[in-house]
Formats: sequence, C-alpha cells, structure tokens
Amino acid sequence: MSDVALAGLLGAIGALIGILISQLLEIVRQNRGFATRQKEKIIDKRIDAHEAIISLSETMMTVVMPDKITNFPKEIEKPIRGIGVLNSLELFENWWADMYVNCYRKHMWLSPQCLKELNYVQDYIVNLRIILANLNDEEIKRLSVLVRPDFITMSGNLRHEAVKYLYKDAVSFKLKDLNGYHKYKRSVSEKRLNETRLIKEYGSYLNNS
Repeated sequence: MSDVALAGLLGAIGALIGILISQLLEIVRQNRGFATRQKEKIIDKRIDAHEAIISLSETMMTVVMPDKITNFPKEIEKPIRGIGVLNSLELFENWWADMYVNCYRKHMWLSPQCLKELNYVQDYIVNLRIILANLNDEEIKRLSVLVRPDFITMSGNLRHEAVKYLYKDAVSFKLKDLNGYHKYKRSVSEKRLNETRLIKEYGSYLNNS
C-alpha cells in the first residue's frame, strides 16, 4: 500500500473514531440530562408532600369557641377554646378523609422523620375515632377542648419536620433517605400516646371497646 493510500486510510479511521466518540459523548450528555430531570421531578414531589404536611398542621391548629360546655378541669386555660376539626363528628370525618387524600397518598415522598410524625398522628387518630364513636355532640365538643394541647403538640412536630426538610434536605437534592425507617418503635409511640390528654381523660373508652 502506498504512503498516500495509507495516510488516507488512517485519516478515514481517525474521522470514524472521532464520530463515534462524539456520539458516545452525546449519549452520555442525554443520559445525564434525563437523570437530572427525573431527579428534579422526584424533588418536586417531595416538596409538594412536605407542603401538604404544613397545610395539615395548620388545620390542626384551628380553634373554635364551643358554647354551653362546662365542667372543665381548672388547668384548662381561659377563654375556652376547642379544636376546630373536632367541633362535630361530621366535620372530623371530613377532615380525616381530606388528610388521607392530601397527605397519606404522598407519604412515600416524605422524609423518614416527618413520616414518623405523620404515622404517630395516625395512631392518635385511630384511638380518637374509637372514643368519638361513644360520645354525643356535646361530649365531642368538650373533648375538642380537652385535647387541644395534644393537637398543638402534634401540629408543631409535623410542621417542624416538614420545614426542616424544605430548608435543609430539599436544596441539597437528598434522596437516599427515602428508604429510611418510617415508624417510631411501638414502645415510643405507646409512651407518647399514654402522655396525651386523650388517653388520660378518655382511655377508659378504649378499654371497653
């Protein structure tokens, strides 16, 4: 093969290698772009889920002034205020349904600690529903006053964990924690529940259920 032909062949091979490298680099760039877009979608879902938790915490803090309800322990602060979502059984059931739709359907995107708090709230609500089934309208309004500190504490914990995620982990694109354990140990949940006004004041209803 002449030097001219050899040079032409090497040139063609070099050009072909260059084309292959360019195509490979483009594939790598596209894959990286796809991965980034998917990651951004997941982060958006996580942000939306934590914003839903903040909205939930706000509904748990809403208060009403129930009338004609008396006989409260001396430690209940004045004026008498009750939790808005517990002003009636119907209102509570509607709130619980909305809570499921807006929060539990998005639970897989929550940070482990936020999900632990949400699951603890669910444990509390399960017990609350059993108790509510045994009360009339006036008794439910009285309960809404007595358990107000419980709702304030749960609301504050939910909001704290949701805001912590949005200010810290969301901006760092953290995803590894999605596989974190999502419930408190049973002993921890039971201890916290037993310290609530709900269980202290109405625990006998659970024992009879």
